[in-house]
Amino acid sequence: MVDKKLDKLNEETRMELIDLYEEFIKNPSGKEVHKKALELGGTYANASDAIFYETILKGINRIDDIVIDELSVEEAEKILQKLKKK
Repeated sequence: MVDKKLDKLNEETRMELIDLYEEFIKNPSGKEVHKKALELGGTYANASDAIFYETILKGINRIDDIVIDELSVEEAEKILQKLKKK
């Protein structure tokens, strides 16, 4: 039961991250992208490898870089590719 809940949480989070990174790649300086990143960053501020799969955790850990304009489009594309692989 717990595994199914964790799988569901990871899948929902993966989809949110895919959406965020796709939006960022399309418009890296967009205010809406930064707002969304800030909201997701707050939601997942205490993310742990006990809950999230490695690829998803890496995507979460780079959200702050979007917020502070430290993530390049190239890096975002690499993260997005990994998230899409599932």
